[in-house]
Amino acid sequence: MAAPTKDLSLHAIAKEWNDQRGVDGIGFVRALRSILTSHLPQLQPRLESIINNSLHGELRNVGPNGSCNAISLMSQDSDPSQLFCLLWRRPWLMQVAAHNDEFTRAALEFPQVTVFAAEILRLSPGFLQPLIASWATNGHWSSTTLFKHLAPIVEKRLALRDRPSKSLPPTDCMQWIIDTSPRKNPWTTSRTVGEIMALWFGSIHQLAMVRRRKALKSFVFSDGSSINKGDWVCVPQAAMMRDPQRYNWAHIFDGFRFARANEALRRGHEQHDVPDSKESTLTDATLDWPIWGFGNTACPGRFYAALVGKLFMIRILDRYDCRMRDPAASRFRVWRSSMVPRNDTIVEGCLE
Repeated sequence: MAAPTKDLSLHAIAKEWNDQRGVDGIGFVRALRSILTSHLPQLQPRLESIINNSLHGELRNVGPNGSCNAISLMSQDSDPSQLFCLLWRRPWLMQVAAHNDEFTRAALEFPQVTVFAAEILRLSPGFLQPLIASWATNGHWSSTTLFKHLAPIVEKRLALRDRPSKSLPPTDCMQWIIDTSPRKNPWTTSRTVGEIMALWFGSIHQLAMVRRRKALKSFVFSDGSSINKGDWVCVPQAAMMRDPQRYNWAHIFDGFRFARANEALRRGHEQHDVPDSKESTLTDATLDWPIWGFGNTACPGRFYAALVGKLFMIRILDRYDCRMRDPAASRFRVWRSSMVPRNDTIVEGCLE
């Protein structure tokens, strides 16, 4: 969005979310955008192993006439301890998750209750918000539990950061956040844990906030429409993805849509399925492909997320024969500006 930040602000949205979820920031961008992305070649073999083992463990007992719940497969029922290794890479958090059910449960619950609480708070009067937030998050149990387990590890690493050492520092996201944090005004343990929790939240919940803005004053758009101070505006992502002005047969799934369009562009042919008439990639962050946000606020971990998604798809297509029990059934629910997967989506015939 081209509107100036003094009029329509992403920071104001982030501040509202931070106040609600009790963490200090939205993640230290360089740790994901630069350092994590540069480590993807080394990460890939381990990621493939985790994905393959997880899918095999969940689907090995599902025969050709069997079925499984798609949402459960993607969340708690898949080995939870593996989820942490996917983002945080090295053994420290893997070990905590594998041997501490309380920590694992809190980490899985934290993003869910955050979204639930945020949506309720958006409709609540200000004087009731502290009470409602406490109720919606079970007394902030998940965030408090995560802090309890993470703080000692962070405190130890912060203490070692500026000390000379013969051993190499750990190569994981926690350490990268610490290494890229300010040195003139060092972060406290609490602030660093807040960044880690924010990154965990973003790693398993698509941050719709990167496409929202809050009006800091009344604003008039170029087409003459207007909003009042305090209003939120967001990009209508679903409508854009189904806009026949942008895509041929926009309401029909076509798995080779962009591959075919890119091939045509390489041959010098115009393609309606690529709105800006240039080759597209999954990690594009533009107004024509707003999945990851856009501009300076685009998701810094999108390259990692794209790799993990592709590895999942490759494994499923290569080893399993799956179909939807009811292809015509809706697979999502809508609440205000959020679209979330339905928890009753069933996949059948998962045979390896």
